[in-house]
Amino acid sequence: MPEVYVRAVRWVADDPQPGIVECRLVDADGVEHVLIDKSAIFDDGDRLRPDASCPIELKLTCRVVREGDADLVVELAHHVESVEGQRTFRVPRSSIA
Repeated sequence: MPEVYVRAVRWVADDPQPGIVECRLVDADGVEHVLIDKSAIFDDGDRLRPDASCPIELKLTCRVVREGDADLVVELAHHVESVEGQRTFRVPRSSIA
């Protein structure tokens, strides 16, 4: 599955386990969207910890909904959404791993 680049910017809370982290996704218009969810959603390793030095570049699984010439519309996996409730984003092709 494709992945979209996101950036972890801060550890939010230790509970619920394994902890909550804030990430940012930049869309095709340069708008930063705030994503807050469990650390395990964003990282299956040990890069996201309370003492980790942010920002940390990560990749989040997504599904391509529509393809354009310079951009794609993607839907984030694992029911991840922005703090505004948005799950689909138009991102530049360079944002896809």
